[in-house]
Amino acid sequence: MKTDKIKTVDEYIKAFPRGKQTLLTNIRAVIREVAPHAEEGISYGMPAYKLGGKPLVYFAAFDKHIGFYATPTGHSAIKKELSIYKQGKGSVQFPLGETLPIELIKKIVKFRVQENTSSMKTTDKISITSTVNNNIKTVWKTWTKPEHIKNWNNASDDWHTTKAKNDLKVGGKFSSRMEAKNGSMGFDFGGTYDEVIPNKYISYTLDDGRKVTIHFVETVNGIRVTETFEPESENPKDMQRQGWQAILDNFKRYVEAVN
Repeated sequence: MKTDKIKTVDEYIKAFPRGKQTLLTNIRAVIREVAPHAEEGISYGMPAYKLGGKPLVYFAAFDKHIGFYATPTGHSAIKKELSIYKQGKGSVQFPLGETLPIELIKKIVKFRVQENTSSMKTTDKISITSTVNNNIKTVWKTWTKPEHIKNWNNASDDWHTTKAKNDLKVGGKFSSRMEAKNGSMGFDFGGTYDEVIPNKYISYTLDDGRKVTIHFVETVNGIRVTETFEPESENPKDMQRQGWQAILDNFKRYVEAVN
């Protein structure tokens, strides 16, 4: 099948018979789940994904197999598990007629996400801070409880958080849905907790692999909240700093109004 005129992944998938469409769609869904911020496109005539401006993974359909390409490092990381499949340098073939190894593909993509984001330097991190005039128990509760998160988690009045979930424990997941109030756009924000020290410290890994830490420190003027995060590559750092700071400032206003 000729793919030189195909411009989108949707077009690529639709160009194949229904059976292959299902397999390709399943791989695409895994990539979107593990790397929701990855840039999707067509490169070398096949679906291609970039994260942080660097290649992440590719996939393609052939007569007798589905090809998956995660660069040599992505495959060498789980060499033993891939040994039952035919491989090339940085590629693996999943035969048609066999069950697609979804969990294995997910593992490869997770490794590549970590690899792409690990090159960020400490100096690339952004820190923001605000001192909240309330007690530590109230500050911690309003930061971590979904019913409160929905009330302060927005950078401007024309946005709001419509859904929030929070499993506050090491390995627990959190998520929120932020949308423009006019319904024109929205996005999901989520990750997994790495460390939780009640009333003092939180660290987590976002779904795109970036790291975030939050320190809560009691001072004579109130609770100083400091967030440090690794920026993404799609938007200017100053814009990201302003957006995160606006949300933190909104949190301060909300907490100081709580009785």
